[in-house]
Amino acid sequence: MRGICIDFNPPNVGTIWPEPADPTPSVQSIPPDDTVFCFFFRPVFPYMRDLYWFAANFYSTPFGGVTYEEGGEARFDAARMDIGLDDGNYALFRPGTLPELASQIGNDWLDLIGLRCSEEEAISTARQLSAEQGDFDRYVVRNTELAFHCMDGFWWEFYPRDPALLEVVTRPLQGVPGVSIRSGVSIRSCDSNNQNALFDPNAI
Repeated sequence: MRGICIDFNPPNVGTIWPEPADPTPSVQSIPPDDTVFCFFFRPVFPYMRDLYWFAANFYSTPFGGVTYEEGGEARFDAARMDIGLDDGNYALFRPGTLPELASQIGNDWLDLIGLRCSEEEAISTARQLSAEQGDFDRYVVRNTELAFHCMDGFWWEFYPRDPALLEVVTRPLQGVPGVSIRSGVSIRSCDSNNQNALFDPNAI
């Protein structure tokens, strides 16, 4: 499935490598009251509202900051669907969760898969993928409307069913210092011997 990979130099890169190749954080271009996810993907927020969101491969919660706000736990509980998933690294969220909680998404390992379907279908999909340790790429190719993948706080990948949305995201980011955008396809589903390769920039 065609998508884009947005590389950037996160603010904490110096704590990971003492001497990063680029010591100037590229996210300086982001307003201090904004977040990387919102800055990159705000143009497609209108397309998010009607989708169920299956979150996978995250640490703690994909919307960690919300529970620290006044009334945040109630907001989180209202968004998350309690459907009895056994693995704590999988969760299903109601339509409206994005973009409402988009500002709470951090730059860490995370898959977010947007589903345009009935509640029954969303629950069935979430249970199946969590039970099977479902592969992000295989599911994206078959079913998703919008999908996001964050790689350890170093880049974000974006896969829309409608390829026109790629330009909606990339146009405002052109020329932003330190932000690199590559086009490519998600390839893990195509190469069983390369399970760690999520993105092939040469496959346009």
